[in-house]
Amino acid sequence: MSAGGVAPSGLERFPYPILLSRRRRMLGALAGSVTALLAVTAAAQRIMVGDAIVAPAAFSVFGVFSLFGFGAMLTPRPRGGFRYLNAVVLTRAEEPPADSWVHLAPVRPPNVLYRIAFGWASVAAAAGTVYGVLQIVGAMPRMNTDAGIGGLMIAVIAMAVIAVVCGWVCGLMVAQRVRTGTAGRRPAGITLGESGVAVRLPGRDADFAWEDIAAVDAVLITVARDAEIPTIRLLLSRGAAGDREQRIPVASIDVPTDALYTALRWYAAHPGSRRELSHVEGRQRLDGWRNEARRRDRAPHR
Repeated sequence: MSAGGVAPSGLERFPYPILLSRRRRMLGALAGSVTALLAVTAAAQRIMVGDAIVAPAAFSVFGVFSLFGFGAMLTPRPRGGFRYLNAVVLTRAEEPPADSWVHLAPVRPPNVLYRIAFGWASVAAAAGTVYGVLQIVGAMPRMNTDAGIGGLMIAVIAMAVIAVVCGWVCGLMVAQRVRTGTAGRRPAGITLGESGVAVRLPGRDADFAWEDIAAVDAVLITVARDAEIPTIRLLLSRGAAGDREQRIPVASIDVPTDALYTALRWYAAHPGSRRELSHVEGRQRLDGWRNEARRRDRAPHR
C-alpha cells in the first residue's frame, strides 16, 4: 500500500512526490537572473554606442540562456487526463492490436520555456546566417574588416548549423505537444487496455499482458547525490518475455501520478474489472481517480 493510504474511491497516494532539489532550484534561479541581467546590460551598452546590429544579437544570446536557467526551475503539476483511443493509432504493426480501445496516459508536454528558448535560438541564428551571407556577397559592409573571408564563411556555417539544430529540436517539442495520433504520428505514453499495458515512450516500445505483471510498486532511482527519479515499477512474472521489470518515470507523464499509480495497481490486482477498460465504465473510474488526484494536489501534503 502507498504511504499516503487509500481513499474511499480506491485512490492511492504515490509515496514519492515529484520535487526538484533545492540545489537545482537555486542554480536555475541564479543562472536565469545573471544571464537576464547580462542580456539587458549588453544590449543597452551596444544601443548607447549606436550599434543597432550587435545589440539584438547580444540580447538574444544571453536571453536564450536565461530561459534555460529559469526553465530548470519549473515543476508543473500534471494536469492532463486519460484519453480513450482506438488502439490502432498506437501501433505500426501489420497485426491488429490486442485491444480495440485503450486508455492513454500521455507524455507530458515539453517545458514551455525550453520550447521558446530553442525557437528563439533558431530564429536568432538564422538571422545571423543571413547577415553573414550578405556580408560575404558584399550587400552589406563587414563588421570586422580585419577578418578574412574564410573566417566569415566558417562563422556563417556555424550559425546555419545552430539554426537548423535548434529549429529541429523546437520542432520535435512542438510536434510532441500537438500530436494527436493521426497517421504517422503515434501518441506517446502509457496505455491500459483489457488485455494489458503498453509502454510508448521515447526509446521504449513494449507491451505487457496483465497476467505477466506480478506486482506494481514505487521505486526511487538515484542519479546523483541530491537527485532521485521517482518511478512506477512493473515487476514481471517468470512467464513474461524480455526484461524482468519495467520502470515508468512518472515525471514524464501528464496524468496525476496518484491516478496512474492507482490504475496500474487496481487493474493488476482485480482481473474481473479489466473488461471495463473497453467500455465507458473504465473511463468513468479513471476520470474519477484523476479528478480526486487533482483535488489532492491542490491541498497541502500531510
